[in-house]
Amino acid sequence: MDSDIKLVAVISAVIIAAFSIAYLYFSADIFVNVLRKPLRLISWGMYCLDFGVLLVTIVSYEAANGHYLSLAGIQLGVFFYLFYVVGSVLIILGAREFKHSPKP
Repeated sequence: MDSDIKLVAVISAVIIAAFSIAYLYFSADIFVNVLRKPLRLISWGMYCLDFGVLLVTIVSYEAANGHYLSLAGIQLGVFFYLFYVVGSVLIILGAREFKHSPKP
């Protein structure tokens, strides 16, 4: 598969995932009062993971073309791990809220 087609496919998947995350948050309207904080944490965690995937796709595409992107002297690939860890922690923190009984 051509690298341009792969890039378009991954970016399309990231955009679809972003819309899915927003739909998850806004469609849970009946639960929002009780679960607002956990849903917000999970949604932001998923956005971080989604942005990390987009970032690593761009870095991989540019590396295949012989360009290495960096920000403040740090390669952008490092930021993928940062977004991945932050996103995972946010999802875990949000999921932990579901195991506690809500207070009336």
